[in-house]
Amino acid sequence: MAIAMIDGREQKGQEIAKLDGQIQRIDDSFYTVKSQSGHGVYEVLSTEHGWICGCPDFIYREVKCKHIYAVEFSEKLRKEVQARKIEPITDVSTCIYCGSTNIVRDGVRKNKYGDIQKFNCKACGRYFTFNLGFEKMKHNPKAVTTAKQLYFS
Repeated sequence: MAIAMIDGREQKGQEIAKLDGQIQRIDDSFYTVKSQSGHGVYEVLSTEHGWICGCPDFIYREVKCKHIYAVEFSEKLRKEVQARKIEPITDVSTCIYCGSTNIVRDGVRKNKYGDIQKFNCKACGRYFTFNLGFEKMKHNPKAVTTAKQLYFS
């Protein structure tokens, strides 16, 4: 029966972590988590002995509560996002397929969003363009990827 309760707390922690605005990161070791009933905020603090929460479940039962699980899931997600940084294409001197520097311009592709330079790789023989996925954006790719990275961090 105790195993089911632990799994339930972990599952509730995942549900809290999935909702927007439930967890607020104050600094690396201090978080606030909104109560699911909507009647308060619990402080979750990281110490050298582990996580501490101000909720009754943690204080009186001395078990890992759903708020601590939510913060752990949030931290895990943040680390995954940091590991998968989006890098804009800044180097137009190498082939995107084979990495060869033996590329030449080979015309312009025209569409309703503007002209896009086509390139041909002499090493692998493939055609490609840079700026894929950013044709409809009003800002340059570097600004878009930086804004997205800041949002997800």
